[in-house]
Amino acid sequence: MAVNHLIIMAIGGFIIYYGILLIGIAGKGRLEIVRALPKSVFYLTIPVGGFFIVYFALMHLLHREDLMPSAIKNFYPCPKEDAIDGL
Repeated sequence: MAVNHLIIMAIGGFIIYYGILLIGIAGKGRLEIVRALPKSVFYLTIPVGGFFIVYFALMHLLHREDLMPSAIKNFYPCPKEDAIDGL
C-alpha cells in the first residue's frame, strides 16, 4: 500500500507541475465573456486538484485519517447509517 500511495503522490506532483505550466501558457489569452479575466483562471483548478491528490495520499500513507474531512463530526449532511447502499 505504501508504494501505491507514493505512486499516487508522484502523479499528483506531475499534475501540479504541468498544471502550473499550463496556467503560464493560458495566462496570455483573455476570456471572451469577461475581458478582465485571463484564461488561466479556469486552469487554477488543475494544480489545486493535484495538491489535494498529494495531500490525501500523504495522509493515508502516514495513517493520519484524523486529518481527513471524513473525520470531522457532521461533515456529511446525513449519518452513514441513513445513506443508501451503493450510492
